[in-house]
Amino acid sequence: MSRELTSTDWRRLTHSIRAGECVLFLGPDASCLDGRTLVASLVAELDGDRDSDLHWAAQTFAEKGYDQFDLIDKAQNFYQALDHRTSDFHRDLAALPFHLCVQTSPDRFMANAFADRRDKVPTEAYFHLRGGVRLIGGGSLGALPEPSAACPLVFGLHGSAENGDSLVLTENDVLAFIVRLVRDKVILPPNLLRLIKQAKTLLFIGFGFHSWYQRLILYVLRGVDSHKHWNSLALEGSRFFSLPDHQQTATYYDKEHRISFSHLSFTEFARELRQRYEVQAAERAPDTPSLTPLPPGAPNVFLSYSREDEPAVTALSAQLRTRGIDTWQDLDQLRGGEDWRKRVVHVVEQVVDYVVLLHSQHLEPGESWVRYEVNLAIERSRKLPPNSVFLIPCHFLGCRQREDDLEHLHYVTVDSPDDCATLAEVILEHWRKKMAMRREEQVIND
Repeated sequence: MSRELTSTDWRRLTHSIRAGECVLFLGPDASCLDGRTLVASLVAELDGDRDSDLHWAAQTFAEKGYDQFDLIDKAQNFYQALDHRTSDFHRDLAALPFHLCVQTSPDRFMANAFADRRDKVPTEAYFHLRGGVRLIGGGSLGALPEPSAACPLVFGLHGSAENGDSLVLTENDVLAFIVRLVRDKVILPPNLLRLIKQAKTLLFIGFGFHSWYQRLILYVLRGVDSHKHWNSLALEGSRFFSLPDHQQTATYYDKEHRISFSHLSFTEFARELRQRYEVQAAERAPDTPSLTPLPPGAPNVFLSYSREDEPAVTALSAQLRTRGIDTWQDLDQLRGGEDWRKRVVHVVEQVVDYVVLLHSQHLEPGESWVRYEVNLAIERSRKLPPNSVFLIPCHFLGCRQREDDLEHLHYVTVDSPDDCATLAEVILEHWRKKMAMRREEQVIND
């Protein structure tokens, strides 16, 4: 039961994406790059013809005398060879403001596409079949930031190639995964479950709804009665629509979850979705209010951060300005040929009212540039009257680490650029006190 998308379908989808109410689900059929798939690699060794089902191929591979290490090693070698690659399909999707992408293939195509954009800093996490939820590259689960358009979360539901033991490969692994998910679903990140349950639209691409276990996974993720708010879309390939019972399957998902199915080309769909979104954004631009001018005498804040966080910091800077706080980013406001050390010394010592340290997981201990700026801020703080605040450290993008010599300072938490209300209020509160003291001093002097 395939159908073409109507103008209303496209508008509903782009509206949901713009509002941050659409969750993207990518399945194994959406992870193909240049025609290469792990399934094809496995089947080539098996001389089989069912090259469309990863879990069947992996199960057969394991039953042909290969042990678990052989299978995991083959999967890791395959995906790690593509570790830094992506595709036009993924780039078109990454251009859209998705907050959350859930995928059942352990590739990094979507995360790489997000990371290639200057306006996004993705977080990667995954479900470990034998060990709970983990972050790509290490880090604690408690450090998982709140997803946003500027800091999207890419979540590997079936593990990550960086940790072979985490992968859901064989049909036996699928059964173990379902048991774990049904029994211990609370171990999934709460913000992930909340975004899925609250989403008005789910966009599935190559998810593999021909498989019976997808019904159980969707039921666990969606929660009770969440589907009443959904109007979702699933793009499946020929494998789904060639099944004799595909109409009954589509009818079930339409009735139970309000999911419509389409047989559109994945690549063409992503390209058209991006084009339609950008056309609508351009049409809406004249109606978008311009940036609110900063009030006279607004506090000026120096943002100190790791270079890898620049897109998120730029987004944070824009958010702070909407709250009446001027910002100074070194790379934005340094001119060509200018001595950055002299300029930063001048700005920190004489221009700005506060220095905000944005401490993320990308900030290496003792990183020279940021450490230099922090040392300048500490030196200026020592020259200020007692109880004066100048340096404001922040846990940024989910990181909960601290600088050793700043342990005595209170850290503000900013898990995403949109999550800056507390930081803005701290700055403005200290600024109001500072202005009140200046007025008192002026009255006394007068």
